[in-house]
Amino acid sequence: MKTQTIISILLAFIISMPVAWAQNPSKSNRSTSNDLSERSTKTKVDMAATSGGSYASYSLPGQRGSAYLNPEFVEGLIVLKDGSEKKDKLMRYNLYTQQMQFIENEDTLALGNPHEIEYISLDDKVFVYSDFICSGKHKSGYFELLESGDCRLLKRWFALYQEVDNTVDGNNECDIFYRDCQCFLQFFMNPATPVLEKKKDFVMSFANNGDEVKDFMKQDKLKPKNEDDLMKIVAYYNGISPTK
Repeated sequence: MKTQTIISILLAFIISMPVAWAQNPSKSNRSTSNDLSERSTKTKVDMAATSGGSYASYSLPGQRGSAYLNPEFVEGLIVLKDGSEKKDKLMRYNLYTQQMQFIENEDTLALGNPHEIEYISLDDKVFVYSDFICSGKHKSGYFELLESGDCRLLKRWFALYQEVDNTVDGNNECDIFYRDCQCFLQFFMNPATPVLEKKKDFVMSFANNGDEVKDFMKQDKLKPKNEDDLMKIVAYYNGISPTK
């Protein structure tokens, strides 16, 4: 009787093994770069054979465009915190991988040790590498510098990626990127934080100068959702704020 019970238990275990394995999720390699935007999304969407176009199961934010802020390589200037400079490098900003890429001996490489960079001048824009807090998490990455001073106004660019099967025009896959951006405030070189959209919350970001900023915004009818207005507000604050 005991022998039959043991055999029954063993048979049940053997039969259940394939089921347990099938339920385990498969592992896939993922970039471990600290610069990779967590808002980047890769999805695979099937396309109806008779649709004549592509579609997605959900809409992605931003505008469709290139994964690069400047698709063509342009001459850039890198200024390091030790005062040294690197000139005449052909560079471009990859929004999807959040990397500053450059050409070296006909190879495309990404800048290393970004914390050692004071700023990068690329085309008509200036970029800095800084710590920031978003959704309660401490991160670091590149930002476009819009205003400097005791308070810096920073713009973070990023791209979302969508992979679409395309059998209508003969291509197996079509890469689609959606570009978007978000503005941040950085006070006295502390980690930057996203601009708060509600006016009453936004003015509190300026602490003791909040009432003055509020009056200035009311006088000129400025809104924190407007980038040009934000630049005026931050410039005004930097004019009245005591240097730390």
